[in-house]
This record gives sequence, structure tokens and C-alpha cells, in this order.
Amino acid sequence: MRMDRHRRRRWRVVLVPAGAAFALVVLASVGRPPHGLVPARRAAARAAEFAPPPSRGATVAHRPALPLARWHDVRLVLPVSHPVCVCYHEASYHDALPLHPLGHLVRDENLTKFRPRTAPTHGPAYVIMASRGRPTPATSAVDVVTRPGQPFLAPADGVVTKVKAYRLYGRYADVEVVIRPSADPRYRVVMIHLAHVSVRPGERVIAGLTRLGVARVFPFTSETDYYVGGHRPHVHLEVVDPRRPR
Repeated sequence: MRMDRHRRRRWRVVLVPAGAAFALVVLASVGRPPHGLVPARRAAARAAEFAPPPSRGATVAHRPALPLARWHDVRLVLPVSHPVCVCYHEASYHDALPLHPLGHLVRDENLTKFRPRTAPTHGPAYVIMASRGRPTPATSAVDVVTRPGQPFLAPADGVVTKVKAYRLYGRYADVEVVIRPSADPRYRVVMIHLAHVSVRPGERVIAGLTRLGVARVFPFTSETDYYVGGHRPHVHLEVVDPRRPR
């Protein structure tokens, strides 16, 4: 009888720690998701307001820390980490809106159209390129110069409304990607000079997380080449008002 009691006490001593260890393992597996899933969950929670399904063709990367520019409620984030240059210039068409650059100005070659009215803010260094003789504002377009093959991420939360192949200057293969920003659906975020595009119309994109493609390299000299000292790829970006005539 005493031996049976002794055995029961010994089993209790062994089983209780084993059960506690098992419970801790279960709790740890529930409370600590595998590495890499947390950012995706946070992104999904943030994007819950959108009706369209999540993007299937895009990949996910880490969110850049810096804001880029804004037009009223439409705020753009820097779509690449460590850009070679953030270069603003006059857009070709009148539907492009004047962006308010965020960051600090390092070079202003269009003094007649651009004078910084506020102190530097959190954001990248940027350049205002020389006038092209166009009647549009000096910051109505921005060329984000990247390293070759660097992933170009969505600059705003929203839904892709267009992915269109076309011929730049009627000669060079190019792709235009348009996003309807969730912050103000009246406007559009337009990008050209993208290659290896990984999104389709109707897909939801998350600012700084969804990969759109990579910057395209053309076999001719771009205006940005005069500011970065070399022939480098870039993506042209605008916020446009589709209600305005071009």
C-alpha cells in the first residue's frame, strides 16, 4: 500500500512538470508565429477597409521608413530604400498635381517655380530639376532613381486600376501602372518606366510593402542622368486628377 502511494506521488511529480512543459510549448506556438508572418498580418489588418481581394502576383518587402511627398490627404511613401536620387520636375500634362516634397532640399535648379516654404521635414534628400519649358508646376512629377534591379514598392495604399503596356515616344516598350489611393479615391497615383510588373488591375496594394516591379533602363540619356552622374534606371511618378483635362 505504501509502495502504491509512493509510486503515485512519484508519477505526480513527473507528470505535472511534463504537462506544464507541454502547455508552455503550445502557448509559445500560438503566441509566437513563425518569423515573417507578423508583418503580413499587420499589413492585412491595415488593409481590411478595402473591398478588392489581396494581391496575388505581388511579393512583400519591408516598409521603407521615409515619407516621400503629399497632395492633401494623399501621402506617398518612399518606394525604394536608399534611392540614388529623388528628382522633381515639370510634368508633361496639366492633370498632374503639384506635390509637396517631404524631406530636405539639396539642390534647386528651378528657382522661378519652386521656393521651399517650410523647414525640412522627415524624408529623403531631394532635387528640383531645371525647367523643361513646360507650363506645369516644378513638383508635378518626381523621378525616383534606383539601383539596377532594386524592388520598386507601392508608394500609396489603394487598388490598382490600370496596368498598360505602351510605347514611350512611340518607340520604346514601357508599362504604366495606376493606383486609386484609399486616402482619396478622386485622384490617381500614376507610374511609368516600370519593368517586370507583378500586379494586375483590381489588386489591393499596401504602401511600402507591395512590390510593383523594378525601374526600367532606357537606351538614351534621361534628365536625371545629369544629376546622378551616370545612366541609371528610374520610375516616373505623379498624382493626377482624372477630372482635369490633360
